[in-house]
Amino acid sequence: MSRELQRIQIAQACGWKNVHWYSDNSGPDILCGTPPKGSWQAKQKPYPNEHVLDYLNDLNAIHEAEEVIPDDATRGKYIRALAKVFGCEVATPTFLMIHAKAADRAEALLKALNLWTSSPLRASASPRLKK
Repeated sequence: MSRELQRIQIAQACGWKNVHWYSDNSGPDILCGTPPKGSWQAKQKPYPNEHVLDYLNDLNAIHEAEEVIPDDATRGKYIRALAKVFGCEVATPTFLMIHAKAADRAEALLKALNLWTSSPLRASASPRLKK
């Protein structure tokens, strides 16, 4: 699963709407969307084209995303998926699990929410807006 598609899937799971790539041709494309109601982004700037959080590189963002895990069963799936990323036993959380990078946590979260796909689709298939 491409990194771009991972960010889109996590954003949508967190309640972001109209997630799309924006380009004004002056630099790299930016992932934008409408933040979920009640989120700090919506309270700070209630605009429809806010920058989507960088869940794969920002531990604060992925921690916020982990809050969408709905129940204990899914939390268990998340912990097992995170353990698989490192090849360790779930019963004994290791240093690697506790200090997992944001990208590793993102992969585990997507697997726990059944949103992970082996599809080679890239985010370039998602809508793009030009200024």
